[in-house]
Amino acid sequence: MDNSAKQWSRNTPPVPADPPCPPICRDNEFPVSDVSGSTVQRQRRELQLLMAELKDRDRELNVMAASHHKHLHAWEQDRQKVLAVEQRCARLHDELQKRNEVIRVLTKRACVVETKEKEAQEELSSARQQLCEVEQKHQNASQKCQDFEDKNQSLNSTVMSLSSQVGSLQVREEELSSMLKLKDKDVTEASSHVFDLTERLRQVETSLTESRSRENKLQRDLEENKRRYRETKHEITNLKEELQQQVTQSSTQREEIIRLKQELQLLRRDIVLSGEGDSWRDELLELAHSKQERTMSELRCLRQVCENQRNDLQLLQLNLESARETLRERNSQGLISSQDELRCVCVDNRSPSSIRAKNSSTVPADSSPLPAAVLQSAVNLDLDLSAHLKETEDRLSSCSLQQLLEESRQLFTNSEHNALRLHSSVYNCGTNDHFLCSHRCPTSPHQQQHQHQHLSPPTHKTGETPPNACLRRSSILPCGRPDAD
Repeated sequence: MDNSAKQWSRNTPPVPADPPCPPICRDNEFPVSDVSGSTVQRQRRELQLLMAELKDRDRELNVMAASHHKHLHAWEQDRQKVLAVEQRCARLHDELQKRNEVIRVLTKRACVVETKEKEAQEELSSARQQLCEVEQKHQNASQKCQDFEDKNQSLNSTVMSLSSQVGSLQVREEELSSMLKLKDKDVTEASSHVFDLTERLRQVETSLTESRSRENKLQRDLEENKRRYRETKHEITNLKEELQQQVTQSSTQREEIIRLKQELQLLRRDIVLSGEGDSWRDELLELAHSKQERTMSELRCLRQVCENQRNDLQLLQLNLESARETLRERNSQGLISSQDELRCVCVDNRSPSSIRAKNSSTVPADSSPLPAAVLQSAVNLDLDLSAHLKETEDRLSSCSLQQLLEESRQLFTNSEHNALRLHSSVYNCGTNDHFLCSHRCPTSPHQQQHQHQHLSPPTHKTGETPPNACLRRSSILPCGRPDAD
């Protein structure tokens, strides 16, 4: 286990640090990537600290195992010595038993010799020579007995010393067994601690893989948001070009409206000079009053649309701020994956269509007297909207940008239709008045030529007015009145 831990700690390369991000990328990234990067760095530091602690624990375990092996080796040596001493004791015990048997045999022989001596004493005269031999044998036996007694005493002393050594060795063996038990307990505790550390390391590795997968997902989302940002930026540039075209068209239409007003004033002067202008003046006033009411209603609608658009922009700003606050709170708590859902929920809960439905019942009472001022206010509102979109295009999500673009396009189309209607109504008023005056009051050919020059339709340049404007002029004419052309 120690060798595998050492090999694993040697083979595992150090965790590389994240490369420093350039400042341009940091400005365009969401704050979620900064928080996730900080968490990843903190987890990497904790992982490095855990690896260092694991190496220290491995080193301590190696030292403990080496000391344990030394103690085991010393215990084995002592055990071998004890076994050798026991074998030697057994061998000496066998030799002692043999010597005891020899002593017994010798004692028996001594008894036999004594009996023989008694018999020799009885047969002293006949066995002098045998007695001398027996005496010599007896002397030899006594000498051997003395030698055996000396050896027995020395063996007894050695046995006593060996017994004392055996007792000391038994005490040493008990001490070593208690030390081994303590070492076994320490080894089990160290193994359990190593197991806990391995489990923590696995958990940290799983969390590291999850954080890497989240980081990859956030990078993909960032790339997708960048792509959508480029697309919306391209659409905004196209809308700006269209807005400039609409501004130029509105300026030309404003000039035409001013010219038609001048022609209307000239026609009114001609009617006043003629004697029959009283009866037609009432009709013209009624027509102008009805047209003025229609223009007033259209202007009110345009103002309502502009106010709805402003309210939508304000609510979108409030939604953006609330979404940012909630995203910051969620990011501080570690819930990074819920940012798109939260933003979509906020936009759906406070969508401009629902707020427009609530505000549709309230219509402002004031109105603008001139259609040119209305067109200018619509153009200014569109310019403000494009500027606001340019300011918030780095922060809003793709769905809210698309909604704003669609609403701005709808506002452009409504303002264009209303301007064309106003222009066509004013133009029809002038042509009808000219037609009635030409039938009612006779004028000179010079005056008719002058009026025809004033009432001739303007020649539009290519690309200034859309082709639908000419069709709408003929379609918006009131029923029952012929066209001047």
